[in-house]
Formats: sequence, structure tokens, C-alpha cells
Amino acid sequence: MPDFEDSGYQGMWLPGRRVDGDEGIAVIAKRRFAIDLASAACVPSDDATPVRMTAEHLIPDDPANSSVVRAPEIALHKPKVDVIVLGSAYAPGGKPAKEFEVRLRIAGVVERRLRIVGPRVAHWVAPKKMLSKKERDKGEEQLYPTPVFGEPEPVAKLPLRYEYAFGGKAAIVLDEYVQELAEAAKEKQAEKLERKERAKAIEEQVRKEEEAKEAAAQAKADKGKVTDEGAREKADAAFGDGATGFLDAEMLARLEAEEGAEEHLDVASPYRLGEQDEVAPAEATGDADDEEEAGEATEEAEAPGPFSEGTAVIDITDLETRDELGEVLSERHLERRAQLTDGEGTMLVRTEGMGDVSLTDEGWIDEAGRRPEPVEAPVVEESPYPLVPSPSNPVGRGFCVCPLEPAVEGLPLPSIEDPERPLRPEELVRDILEVDFMALPTPVGFAPYPCAWFPRAALAGVMPWDLETAKDAMKKATEGLDPEDPDDADTIARIEAMEIPVMQAGWFQEAHPWLQVERLNGDEEVYLDNLTPEGNLFFRLPGMHPTATVDLGRGESRLFLTLDTLTIDLEEAEHPAVELLWRGWYPLRDMAQLDEATKLEFRLGEVDQVDYMDLAREAETGSTREGGLTSFIQAMPDEDEEDERFTKDAEADRKYKDVVARAPTSEGVGPPKDEGGTAIIDLEGEHRLTEDWEEPYTEGKGAVEEDAAARAKEKAKAKEAAIKKKARERLIEELGPEDAGEDEES
Repeated sequence: MPDFEDSGYQGMWLPGRRVDGDEGIAVIAKRRFAIDLASAACVPSDDATPVRMTAEHLIPDDPANSSVVRAPEIALHKPKVDVIVLGSAYAPGGKPAKEFEVRLRIAGVVERRLRIVGPRVAHWVAPKKMLSKKERDKGEEQLYPTPVFGEPEPVAKLPLRYEYAFGGKAAIVLDEYVQELAEAAKEKQAEKLERKERAKAIEEQVRKEEEAKEAAAQAKADKGKVTDEGAREKADAAFGDGATGFLDAEMLARLEAEEGAEEHLDVASPYRLGEQDEVAPAEATGDADDEEEAGEATEEAEAPGPFSEGTAVIDITDLETRDELGEVLSERHLERRAQLTDGEGTMLVRTEGMGDVSLTDEGWIDEAGRRPEPVEAPVVEESPYPLVPSPSNPVGRGFCVCPLEPAVEGLPLPSIEDPERPLRPEELVRDILEVDFMALPTPVGFAPYPCAWFPRAALAGVMPWDLETAKDAMKKATEGLDPEDPDDADTIARIEAMEIPVMQAGWFQEAHPWLQVERLNGDEEVYLDNLTPEGNLFFRLPGMHPTATVDLGRGESRLFLTLDTLTIDLEEAEHPAVELLWRGWYPLRDMAQLDEATKLEFRLGEVDQVDYMDLAREAETGSTREGGLTSFIQAMPDEDEEDERFTKDAEADRKYKDVVARAPTSEGVGPPKDEGGTAIIDLEGEHRLTEDWEEPYTEGKGAVEEDAAARAKEKAKAKEAAIKKKARERLIEELGPEDAGEDEES
């Protein structure tokens, strides 16, 4: 965005809806500063980095098996401030060491340390006695000694990535005794699956039998009735593909003149649209050469009453239902709307002034972000055992769920740990049957924390305004399940016991949980130990901040931007830098306000630390102070916007009353009728049919339809239950009760 770049900042604006339900525009501004080692000051850098749209992974081609190097920056809101450090740990004095610490301290804000340990592995210790099968059958538990941690190798430099923290994929290894039990359970499960497949086949067979019975009964009931396929063809010929059909005298005469018209058009259905009064149908053979002659014959026919040619006369009272015409037109309209997509079936959305949104290749990353240096995927030997990933860090090391030698011996241990809570040998092996995956240690680090890892992933869920929809979906998920089937009953119980997670704003925080702070002013002193080759680095944050103005066509409003992300970039240790990112929120009445805007203009300025703190205090208190850069105006809908909404409502009310005024009433007021009492609708005149024309005629129809739908649903449910019951009876007759084998064994 040129206005942003001219200010020296990179930035963008994004419309959207925050977790709290508010709709508005997020304004994001970002700037990179180089750290001057001589003066310990931050100076603006020419190495501009645009706002990052998506996460950049260590291995771009394998994001599921690599950590995040640089986090996305397009969140609409962050409740806290993210502090991120990119770089490596360096042994003191440049001499390799088996163990040392690194430290990050922001004065008055946060202090964190990491324990760096050289490469090391775990060693398995054999038990003094292996229990026999007979002893295991009696219930005795096989115990294994605590593993031993090997001596770490010296290390001079270690990248601060979660690949070196606690986590990883644990091998599941079974001893001979458990293997036998597993094989027996596997056979039993295979038998259970085979029975379930047979149950499905029997159920499908019963369903087909029932459908055949219904079809035979329906055929018997319909015997002698005229089919309605011809009427469908007549309706298609009359209306074509339009959303609204015009059935004039000429068209009706031509349809009636075709062979078989009398037979089909006498059938009452949504395709029977009435008869033309006193119109003599032209003789026609149905050939194309006769169409002109039929048309001339129609033109010579006299229309009844004062209505001219092109006026459709429809006998509404003669229709089987009064809504038939409306239903046909509605179907046509919906079909047309459903086709308003691009060639790939994707809906296109355009907002005034924003242009079209389109997808492109990955070249945009090079223009809008700092693509990480390509890293070759490590060569990992394929494990002969099943692997279970740690939910808090699937790419780390040290995660173990089995005490057997193949799972423990040579297992790499974490090299980045919390000095206050390092991994201990007695904590290494966790029983997979008892381990609480959600309570596993969180890997520690300074890098961005991926959104799919716990505990961050636990903050994800459905948006609050979609919660009821999600609950309805859960209910529907159980509708096709059979409560009498043990497996289905268990599934139903699990679904009903589920608690739908609701999205929380904290999910949008990108830093490690222990580096999310309440506030950052932007001029704090920063101390780093062993995060650069020199050992110590000290600097002060720049104390310069952007200001923003928003103009949607009603004049500029100043918007306060909050500093919510600090990234200390030490990837190039010789050229340390920091990136600061600010975010503001301009509330909208709703997204339609963007369409109504006559201008979409966002500008950035800059203030020093003193003025920024003034703005921060005013933003917190909601006060407004005129004059200069320190003015702060909360962007809220003004009275004109409220009046506009009222005007729109009044216009809708006027149209509604106009329709109702033309509706039939008990006194007989309504559409004009001819001498025979046939209702006449002028489709060519100013009273053409609209999408809501049928509302006055269908009052109370919604309740009736809902009641009918509910009864139909209950009937279908009862029918399905009867089919399942009959299928179960046949299954038991064929294979016996499901628990018969267990009774015999016992």
C-alpha cells in the first residue's frame, strides 16, 4: 500500500470479524530497525519486510514435520504482546561446552532463560528378572529399571528451534506377552468388523425389499393415472431458463395446439399453469414450419375484457394449490442464482474499492515476506514400529511411551530445556495407557509457536456466532445411528458428551506461551546473553511509533495502533535487528458499510515515545483530546449512519405495505377478475411478479410446512428404525448374538 510505504512503514488493512463478534477493519503497520552495536540504539533499516501473510516453515515442502521460522502477522486482534527471538545459542567465549544457559531480559517486562545441552541419548537398562507367561497371567506386572541419560557432547552453537526441544514421535513396541494379547484382540476385532460388514449388507437388502414394496404399492395406486412428464416438458417450453416466466396467449395457444397437450395440461401439478379464456388454439402439427401460422392464428384471437395482447390470464382458483405458480417461479430463480459462480464453481465476492481477490503461485512470498533459507529435510530411517507424535511438539526429541529396549536405547534427548524443569530419567518413559497427552511438558524456546501444537491448539474452536450451528450439526451426526447397535450406541454417547470448543482470541498469539506479555511500550532496554557470538548484547527499543488515519468518505478519523509483536532477529548475528508490529481496529456497523463507503484511504504518520504514551492513555480511558498528533477519536457509527439504516427500513416497510394492499382479503379486495371470476395477473405491466409476490397469499404456510416436515421426518425415522430392527433380527438368526462367543469362552 503506497501510503504506508511512503511513511517508512510496511502495512496493510484487513476487513473481518473478531472473536468478540465485532466487525471492522484491522490496520497493521510494521517496521524493521537495525541495532547499532556502538550506540545500542535502533535505527530504521532499509531492509523492509512486508506484513507476512502466512507462516514460513523450516522445511517449506514438509510443514507438518518442521517448526515455524517466521510467523504470520495478519491476525485481526491479539490480546497480548508477542515476543519472539530468531537465532542461535552460542557457548560462552566461543568454546564448545556440554551445557550452558542463554537469557532474554526486557527490563520491567519479562525475563526467560534456556538450558542448552549438547547432543546426548538415553540408554536402556535390562530388568533383573523377566516374568514368565504364567506369572503375567496371574496379574504380576513386569517392571523395568529407570533408563540412563548419556553424557552430552560439547556444542559451540545450537539453533533455537523446537527440533531440539522436548517432543518428537515415540515408538510403540510390544513384548511377547502383550503381542500375543494384541494378536488375539486383533482377531476378535477382525471378526467384529466382518460381522459389521455383514450387518450392513443385510440392512441394505432389507431396505431394498422395503423400497420395492413401496414402489409396487405406489404403482398400484397410480394405475390409470395420467403421467406428468408431458406437463414438465410444457413448462420447460413455456418458461425456458429464465428466473421469471411470462405465459402469454400466444405461448399458451401453441402449447395447447401441440399433440397430446390436452392430455398433459389437464393434469393438476406445479407445471399446469391454467387456461387462456376464449382463445381459439391454432391448428398445428407440431412441426417448426407451422409455428408462424399458429402464431398468426393466436394474434387474431380476441382477449377478454380490457386486457391487451401479451397479458396472461391465470385461473388461480382452478390450480390444485394456490402456490403452484410461485413454486415454479421460485425454483427457476433459485436455479439461476445457484449458477452465479465462476467456471470452477467458486463464488466470487467483490467489495467496492477493493477489487477482486485472486490466488496466485508462491512467488508472492518473495515479494511480501522473508523466505527462509531452504533446509534439506533430515534423513530419518523408517521405523519398524508404529509411531505416536507428541501433541505439543511432533518434531522434537525425548518423547517415549514404551519401556522396552527398541524404544529407549539410543533415543535422542532434548538439547533445549527449561532450567527450572529439565527432563529427568525417571520421567522419560510414559505409559501410553495412562499418559495424559494434554499434560505433557510444553517444549521451551524463543521461536514462534505453531498453531497446531498444544497448548495453543486447545484455544481453537468454532467462532462464537457459529456455536448453535455446530450443535445442530452434532445432533444431525447421530440421526443416522442405531441406538440398539452397541457400536452406534457408544458413538452416540461420545458425541452427546462432547463439548464443542469455542475459539479464543489467545489462539492468534504467535509467541511461545511464556513469552506473551501484557504490555510493551516500545522504548524498553533489552539484554541478551549468549545469543550472539560476542556473548552479550544490549540495546534500547527505538521509541518511535506509527499513527494511522482512516477515511471512508466522511473525513479522516485517527486510529490508535498498539504495539503487539516484537521480533528480535539474530539470524545474521553480525547484523542484529528488530521488527516491531503495531495493530489497530476500526469498528464498522457491518461489512455493508464498506460497500457504502465513497473512499477507502488509510495513512500512516509517526510520533515519538511521549506522544505515543499520551495516545495510549487516551485509548485506555476512551477520552478525546483535540490538537496535533495526540488527538484520538474512537471510530463509531455516527447519527447519519443510523438515520440511513432507519431510511432503509422505512423503504422496505413501504414496499411491504404496497404488496399487502394488493393482497386478497375476506372482503374480496385483491387482483382484478374477469366476469367468470378468474383472477387476472398482468405480467407485462407494472405489477410484475417479484420474489416476494406470494407472501400475502401464503400467510401461515411456513408453520404448516414446518409441521408437515416434522411429521415426515418422524415417519422416515420410524421407517429407518424398523428397517434396522428387521436387519438385526436377520443377523442374529444368521450369525447368532454378538456376545455368544464371549459367553462360550467364559
